[in-house]
Amino acid sequence: MIRIDKSGVQIPDDLQISGQALKLEMQRAYDANPNNYQAQSPDDPANKFEFDSKVSGSNEVKAELIYVQNGKCCFCEAKMRHVSDGDVEHFRPKGRWKQVNGTPINYPGYYWKAYDWDNLFLACQRCNEREKQDLFPLEINSIRASNHNVDLSQENPMFLDPQNDNPEDHIEFNDQYVRGKSDRGRTTITELGLDRSDLDARREEKLDDIRALEDSMLSSIGLPNEERNRENFLRRLSHYVSGEGEYSNMFKSNFSQYLNQL
Repeated sequence: MIRIDKSGVQIPDDLQISGQALKLEMQRAYDANPNNYQAQSPDDPANKFEFDSKVSGSNEVKAELIYVQNGKCCFCEAKMRHVSDGDVEHFRPKGRWKQVNGTPINYPGYYWKAYDWDNLFLACQRCNEREKQDLFPLEINSIRASNHNVDLSQENPMFLDPQNDNPEDHIEFNDQYVRGKSDRGRTTITELGLDRSDLDARREEKLDDIRALEDSMLSSIGLPNEERNRENFLRRLSHYVSGEGEYSNMFKSNFSQYLNQL
């Protein structure tokens, strides 16, 4: 997981025009009768907001997310475009939420964030549909924003925000194995399955590739091919640690001694 920079990208028109109109419509509906949207029981709300996935998940929105994320999942950093279109993930769940797995689902969700560019990311289906789902834990659940009139800045999400947090401050790697440097990092890893065995295996394959180049470089010190092997290794490492490379946080953690040479 690495930080995603959207600063150089214009907000897609689908969100600025259609999305904002739908957002205002929901906000007016809520303000007109808030009780209509309060759950009578956790799984039986009086009313549910409806969302248009053709707006938040439009081709334009998805294309911009693919661009800013280099085709990688915002959570696990796997490239997915060769096998899947990926999901447009709402960091704050739009329709409903739960604090902890195994507890009741609560309504409404963060409906007013359904079409906000800063709440949308591209995620692989495994991370989005099987791991995160409606889960959105806060450090203190009692101060959760229940509607659009409440200040979101009072919340302290336990999931790392791919845009507003720097995951490298909270997550590091020992070989292919991920570990948390903070409570938020540990929660993100555990609840999003970033330590799942199949992901470890895939990361290990990539790690073995660059370590083979490192071994060639080190074994050729003092030999005629030393400079060529060094250039090959640093060129490949430069790609792996860049935003374009899969699992770049892992490579930064394992090859930090070379970063100042890139």
